[in-house]
Amino acid sequence: MDRKSLKISLDELCSAMENSSYENEYYLDLKTGEILFLSEYMDDEETSKLRERMEQRALEWLDDIEVTLSEG
Repeated sequence: MDRKSLKISLDELCSAMENSSYENEYYLDLKTGEILFLSEYMDDEETSKLRERMEQRALEWLDDIEVTLSEG
Protein backbone atom coordinates (compact mmCIF):
# COMPACT_ATOMS: atom_id res chain seq x y z
CA MET A 1 0.00 0.00 0.00
CA ASP A 2 1.36 3.43 -0.94
CA ARG A 3 1.83 6.05 1.73
CA LYS A 4 0.81 9.63 1.15
CA SER A 5 1.21 12.87 3.03
CA LEU A 6 -1.84 14.32 4.70
CA LYS A 7 -2.09 17.88 5.99
CA ILE A 8 -4.05 18.08 9.26
CA SER A 9 -4.55 20.74 11.90
CA LEU A 10 -2.61 19.72 15.00
CA ASP A 11 -4.71 22.10 17.12
CA GLU A 12 -7.96 20.50 15.90
CA LEU A 13 -6.56 17.01 16.43
CA CYS A 14 -5.46 17.80 20.00
CA SER A 15 -8.80 19.43 20.75
CA ALA A 16 -10.67 16.40 19.44
CA MET A 17 -8.58 14.06 21.59
CA GLU A 18 -9.17 16.21 24.69
CA ASN A 19 -12.92 16.63 24.13
CA SER A 20 -13.87 13.12 23.05
CA SER A 21 -16.43 11.38 25.28
CA TYR A 22 -19.18 8.78 25.15
CA GLU A 23 -21.58 11.39 23.78
CA ASN A 24 -19.15 13.15 21.44
CA GLU A 25 -16.95 11.40 18.92
CA TYR A 26 -14.29 12.74 16.59
CA TYR A 27 -12.85 11.02 13.54
CA LEU A 28 -9.91 11.85 11.33
CA ASP A 29 -10.79 11.49 7.67
CA LEU A 30 -7.68 9.84 6.27
CA LYS A 31 -8.54 10.94 2.74
CA THR A 32 -9.05 14.66 3.42
CA GLY A 33 -7.36 15.33 6.78
CA GLU A 34 -10.62 16.77 8.09
CA ILE A 35 -11.56 16.26 11.77
CA LEU A 36 -15.19 15.07 11.84
CA PHE A 37 -17.44 15.58 14.87
CA LEU A 38 -20.42 13.42 15.78
CA SER A 39 -22.62 13.73 18.87
CA GLU A 40 -25.45 11.65 20.26
CA TYR A 41 -27.41 14.87 20.61
CA MET A 42 -27.22 15.73 16.91
CA ASP A 43 -30.02 14.18 14.89
CA ASP A 44 -30.39 16.15 11.70
CA GLU A 45 -30.03 15.29 8.02
CA GLU A 46 -26.42 16.50 7.80
CA THR A 47 -25.40 14.35 10.79
CA SER A 48 -27.16 11.32 9.30
CA LYS A 49 -25.22 11.80 6.06
CA LEU A 50 -21.98 12.12 8.02
CA ARG A 51 -22.71 8.90 9.93
CA GLU A 52 -23.36 7.09 6.64
CA ARG A 53 -20.11 8.49 5.24
CA MET A 54 -18.20 7.26 8.30
CA GLU A 55 -19.72 3.79 7.99
CA GLN A 56 -18.73 3.65 4.31
CA ARG A 57 -15.17 4.75 5.11
CA ALA A 58 -14.97 2.09 7.84
CA LEU A 59 -15.98 -0.58 5.33
CA GLU A 60 -13.35 0.69 2.85
CA TRP A 61 -10.74 0.62 5.64
CA LEU A 62 -11.66 -2.96 6.51
CA ASP A 63 -11.34 -3.94 2.84
CA ASP A 64 -7.85 -2.37 2.77
CA ILE A 65 -6.82 -4.34 5.87
CA GLU A 66 -8.13 -7.59 4.36
CA VAL A 67 -6.13 -7.01 1.19
CA THR A 68 -2.99 -6.15 3.16
CA LEU A 69 -3.34 -9.22 5.37
CA SER A 70 -3.92 -11.56 2.47
CA GLU A 71 -0.90 -10.15 0.62
CA GLY A 72 1.41 -10.42 3.63
